[in-house]
Amino acid sequence: MKPKDEQKRQAIFRATLALAGEMGIAGIKMSAIAKRANIGSGTLYVYFQSKEELLNTLYAELKAQSSMSILEDISGLPVKMKLFELWKSSLRYRLEHQDEVVFMEQFAFSPFASEASKKISQQFSDFLFGVLDEGKTQMIIKNTSNDILVALLSGFVRDLALTCDRTGIVVNDQLLQASFGICWDALKS
Repeated sequence: MKPKDEQKRQAIFRATLALAGEMGIAGIKMSAIAKRANIGSGTLYVYFQSKEELLNTLYAELKAQSSMSILEDISGLPVKMKLFELWKSSLRYRLEHQDEVVFMEQFAFSPFASEASKKISQQFSDFLFGVLDEGKTQMIIKNTSNDILVALLSGFVRDLALTCDRTGIVVNDQLLQASFGICWDALKS
């Protein structure tokens, strides 16, 4: 059997990301992915047996490339620094990888997410909840639901990224410090 071509695989992923942004995950058809990737439909099925397999594989790779990669690097830092590093990486990732973010947000709540993909999402949530719980134990973070605290963090970083993109605001160290400071003020007890 001939080895699979990594360029075709990446073309399939790029086509899937573009179509997810245009029509949403549910509306994507394998034939549309093949057409956008400039390959035959039969070739697409050599790489992925189903839309579900394709979406789950893409999601796993994107999660590995995004915030998941930072977790080991920050594990020894104090709580505030862990959250700041996550803040910085999340904001920068959102600005540099908008199509990927749109896809991951759609996919996480879609019926296509496999148990393995849900576990990948859960790993990041568990890490973040652990950081928040550590802060609560140290009595430096408000003792409120982690779901509410995560909504505050993720909502602010998402809207800030959209505002920076739409208005052309440059993300520099000053903006990162100031925006995280606002978030930290809302989190701290």
